[in-house]
Amino acid sequence: MSLKPLEKKVRRFLASITEVQLVFINTLNMDSALVLLARDRDYGVCTINPTIGLISAKNYNDANDALLSARMTACGLIDLIQWSNREIATRRFRAESGTPAVAPGIHHLPP
Repeated sequence: MSLKPLEKKVRRFLASITEVQLVFINTLNMDSALVLLARDRDYGVCTINPTIGLISAKNYNDANDALLSARMTACGLIDLIQWSNREIATRRFRAESGTPAVAPGIHHLPP
């Protein structure tokens, strides 16, 4: 299976951050991908745009789901994401992606 250039960039960036593991990735367009990440027992969702070096995520504490953004760095990623349990993060990922997730050997999100 050949990875798309965007997915390669996102995976390479995330592989450089030892604190997080990629759980699922979903390409949104040619410039950005939605990811579900794990950190210890916490999970979080964000969009990564390597083309402009930006990470964004919804602010779930805001009634209007305001968008938060940070530079595409390890600190930016860790500080930006609103970490939660797997169930909540999976629900958020599904809502934001609108399509099934793709992961090596897994073709759908678990229930």
